[in-house]
Amino acid sequence: MNRYTVILLGIFLLVMIGCKKSPTQPDNEPPTVSITAPTQNQTISGIFTLKVNASDNNTVDSVQYFADDQRIGSATNSPFDFQWQTLPLADSSQHAIFARAYDGAGNSTKSEVVTVTIVPAEVSFAQEVQPIFNTFCVTCHGGNGGMFLNQGQAYDNLVNTTSQGYAPLKRVVPGKPDSSVLYLKISSNPPINVGQRMPQGGALPADEIMTIKFWILQGAKDN
Repeated sequence: MNRYTVILLGIFLLVMIGCKKSPTQPDNEPPTVSITAPTQNQTISGIFTLKVNASDNNTVDSVQYFADDQRIGSATNSPFDFQWQTLPLADSSQHAIFARAYDGAGNSTKSEVVTVTIVPAEVSFAQEVQPIFNTFCVTCHGGNGGMFLNQGQAYDNLVNTTSQGYAPLKRVVPGKPDSSVLYLKISSNPPINVGQRMPQGGALPADEIMTIKFWILQGAKDN
């Protein structure tokens, strides 16, 4: 082997080494996350949108939300907002909120803790309850069985009105959801004396059921 062959062989080896891919480095860099809503010591009520600022050197996979160290929900798509239903929480109670962001490699980061105070939220029949009827109920209950849930008719057809199918029970008894046919029929396990669950062939989202429940608990006002 002459020296020119040795030189060419050396050049070939250098080229081959240069063409090899560098080994993939593990992703050990955790994401960053901070809560943008609520703010520290904010008072909140009803359904409140929790918001964060989350980023990663690659991608943020999910953000999980916690209240008093209990997971309350998660979001998997940017901007990672989460609708938190606070109606079941005691008025004037305080809660410690934080978020934890995860990246695709499993790294995670906990945000700062934000303390919030729950204030009473009055459920509006016109703005919160009637839209539920408009979306889920009026197709069947625009007069079927004497039940009108259309706008402008629903309230008088419900509150303190005896049910035609389940008398002497009333459709809505202010302050008493468990004595109201409306609430019993939309709950997850309606008692046998009020027939099948409504709406037919499905179920209301949990937040909508809770909205109706608390509207009744608060006196079933025409507000």
